[in-house]
Amino acid sequence: MSGKKSMIAIALLLAISILALLFVSGNIHMESEQKDALKITFLKVGKVDAIIAQTQEKTMVIDAGEEDDGEEVVSFLTNQGVFKVDVLIITHYDQDHVGGADTLVESLDVAQVFLPDYEGNHIEYLDFMTSLDEKNIKPQLLTEPIEFQFGD
Repeated sequence: MSGKKSMIAIALLLAISILALLFVSGNIHMESEQKDALKITFLKVGKVDAIIAQTQEKTMVIDAGEEDDGEEVVSFLTNQGVFKVDVLIITHYDQDHVGGADTLVESLDVAQVFLPDYEGNHIEYLDFMTSLDEKNIKPQLLTEPIEFQFGD
């Protein structure tokens, strides 16, 4: 498997693993009064979904659609009173996954970014990387599966 395909596979495996672990542990509730409840929203933007995982205190975004879709993701979040993304994961650098990410970074506070460890070759990738640089955000490049805590 090529290096790019390996990184895509690792990023997708990370996202799927996080969601699977949360599901198995019983923390996924579409509507709940529990403080640690997790809400998952699949936004249909462009040709791809943006996945938004939220607890009462934390927000994670997985992919951000195409260039014109970034505003839709930002609007969805800000309409809920969310102005900070705790974790942004871009699974790979195709335009329909990274295209709206620059708008997200420019419009909201983004605390942590996880990216595949290779360089993209589209303008949307370059715009996204420029937005990270301008906000002084240093992404964590994934070279192997990782675990991290999301929420309490």
